[in-house]
Amino acid sequence: MAYYFAYGSNMEQAQMARRIPEARSLGRARLKGYAFTCNKVGRDGTAKANVEATRAEDVWGVLYELTATNLDTLDRYEGGYRRVRVSAELPSGDSVACDLYVSTQTSTKLVPSRAYRDRMVRGAREHDLPESCCRALEALVVAD
Repeated sequence: MAYYFAYGSNMEQAQMARRIPEARSLGRARLKGYAFTCNKVGRDGTAKANVEATRAEDVWGVLYELTATNLDTLDRYEGGYRRVRVSAELPSGDSVACDLYVSTQTSTKLVPSRAYRDRMVRGAREHDLPESCCRALEALVVAD
């Protein structure tokens, strides 16, 4: 089994079910030492979620259990990202080694689409991420 930390639109159950039907959500998790940003250049010309290493911040997301083959499939959906190995913290305090997607194809001039932002918010709420995280996602400026 493999573990994947989702922090963007893949937090939404419906999207993950379409992409990787076998993926099993293990619930919320926290990635320490990273900051959430929405600066990855998407194929559609809008911004997508991304994370950047930092000392001072944490990113909340969803931990999924899947297979190595599922990760290979997910790679095809995550164009422009590279998969890296990190450690995420579960609510129990236990740490889990998992994969994460990070991009260096970034721009500060783009914003996410409303639909993309709404998928992230739904996913965050579905997995009971902290209210501050949900509100920060809801506050993202979007393209109409």
